[in-house]
Amino acid sequence: MKKYSLLFVLLTLLGTAGLTGCSADNSKAESTVFPEVGIKKQDVVYLMAGKIEVGEKVDLKSKITAKVVKMNGDIGSTVQKGDPVIQLDSKDLQVQVAQARAALTQVQASLTGAKVNHENAQVNYNRNNQLFQAGAITQSEWEKFQNTLDVAETTQNVCQAQLEQAQTALDAANIQLDNGTIFSPISGIISAKNVNSGELATAGASLLTVVNPEALLIHAYLPERILHKVKTGQQVVIKIPEISEKEYAGEISAIDSVVDASSKTVLVKVSFKNQDTQLKPGMFAEVGVRN
Repeated sequence: MKKYSLLFVLLTLLGTAGLTGCSADNSKAESTVFPEVGIKKQDVVYLMAGKIEVGEKVDLKSKITAKVVKMNGDIGSTVQKGDPVIQLDSKDLQVQVAQARAALTQVQASLTGAKVNHENAQVNYNRNNQLFQAGAITQSEWEKFQNTLDVAETTQNVCQAQLEQAQTALDAANIQLDNGTIFSPISGIISAKNVNSGELATAGASLLTVVNPEALLIHAYLPERILHKVKTGQQVVIKIPEISEKEYAGEISAIDSVVDASSKTVLVKVSFKNQDTQLKPGMFAEVGVRN
């Protein structure tokens, strides 16, 4: 009897241990957390650095030498593409346009008269040429009509050439008159001003500088040994240590084909849109790619 009692106790203990083991395994399985696939954040590896520069900048110059009569803006003023920013004295240019237009009108009248004379001379020649062929007039009389036709044709050709010259002169005068107003070719802010109202604007001299603060460019320098890691058009991450750890999106717009012999680096241009008023040209920037 003792033998069977001992066997029963052993079986009971084994069963309890088995249940305890299963409970522990189930608890462990329930507490295991599997990572979600596809949401792991990519790390950024910063490969190069450089300074922020203005990506769009233009110096406004005059094509003529004339006095400035009006300035539509000062340093810090905002201008839009196509805005007239400088008005030059154009009184003399207006006179030149008027004279050129008058000369064109005169030549047009002369050409009209020359065409009428040529048509009449042609009619007279045709009629008298028939008479000459019929023996009704002498050769000297026929030659007179021939000479009259030749002169009329030459006169018409000369007037036609003069008309083209007069039209060219008028077009040139109008262009010069248009040069009296200087327009901004881009939208942006006036960053420099080298002339004031009443002063003389010299042809070819820079009068105003307009920059687009929203179009920024980073001139970064990449070590030659990792040049294979980047390519034109590649999306990059930009960090400005002076501001914060905030990241900005940019794109590689150009990669220099020449390696600097002393530094063993390559110039890489990175463009991006400035959507943060804290970003300023001259700030240091780091450029990286995501793994």
